Amino acid sequence: MPKQNKHDDLAGGSDKTKEPDNKIDSKTTENISNITSQIEEHGPAWKSEELLERHLTKRIKKEHIPEDWTTEDYNSKITEIINNKENDLYEYSQPDFPQKYYSFGDKTWIVMVGEDGKMETAFPPDRGYTKYLEEEINAKYIGKIKDVE
Repeated sequence: MPKQNKHDDLAGGSDKTKEPDNKIDSKTTENISNITSQIEEHGPAWKSEELLERHLTKRIKKEHIPEDWTTEDYNSKITEIINNKENDLYEYSQPDFPQKYYSFGDKTWIVMVGEDGKMETAFPPDRGYTKYLEEEINAKYIGKIKDVE
């Protein structure tokens, strides 16, 4: 389990009740199952070790995580979020994106993973979890992770 960080105790999301998108297509179900299985068994798959290091440095600089966190601590936080089947699941795509992205979230942190299973990012949005997902990037709420697997 990773060390505590200042965002773990913040109320990052709204209390409004979400209704899942009951029309979850089989491709989305397959993608989510593959992503969660991969992370549970092998940990997060980053596009490169250099990218992981850059993300870690950025999160430390923004004070999202403690200065002494390692890549193992950061990956542990990501795995913790993915493994909690009560956490939220959003889908995010744009016409010019080469693939869809899935955001797994615990109301404070989000973990974004491409449908190819590669990590995009993980962080606690500075302006709030729900605001970021629903207003800033217009992600579509799918449901809880457990609803899709």
